Amino acid sequence: MTTLRPTLLLAALLAASCTTNNENGILVITKVVAPTVTLGGGSTTCTYSPTSDETIFATFNASVPPTSTHGLRLAAVVQNRLAPNGSNIGGRLNNFDFLALQAVVTYEGVGAAAVSIPQQLIPLTGTVPANGTAAIGIDFFPPGTTGIPGPGSTIRLVFHIEGKLLDGSTLKSSEYNYIVTTCGTGNCDITAACQ
Repeated sequence: MTTLRPTLLLAALLAASCTTNNENGILVITKVVAPTVTLGGGSTTCTYSPTSDETIFATFNASVPPTSTHGLRLAAVVQNRLAPNGSNIGGRLNNFDFLALQAVVTYEGVGAAAVSIPQQLIPLTGTVPANGTAAIGIDFFPPGTTGIPGPGSTIRLVFHIEGKLLDGSTLKSSEYNYIVTTCGTGNCDITAACQ
């Protein structure tokens, strides 16, 4: 029993060192990127790349309510800092890939903007490989979102991503702050071509 207690204490200290003030040292959101739009053959293809430059101050057309064809879809670039734990010896499979399940998003007004959007739990799909980086698409204003301030307002999105490792462990990313401004004309949305 006496040898088990120091081991448990060390494990608890290591776990606590991974998260400080909502910052996670294992899964880190490094930036937010807009889609790359490719037109061809009568269709539009939108892809998100973790190597794209960060999109600063995305715009969203607040004069049209969010629907399945109108929203703000960007991607959070997530870095998984866990090293793969698979091994060719003994056939052990890597189980440190991260499966994104949901984004938890809080909305705050900046300046005079009055924001009354409730916190959103937004379903996600995507995998971040162990010791790798991936762009995870997020619909920041999902269909039915209410309380979005009118054109000319500034909104701070405070969010993190929750999910599981392949071994079943639950994990959440670091918290990230991102600024969105609202507009009110035609295709002023930064992601309009991808709706």
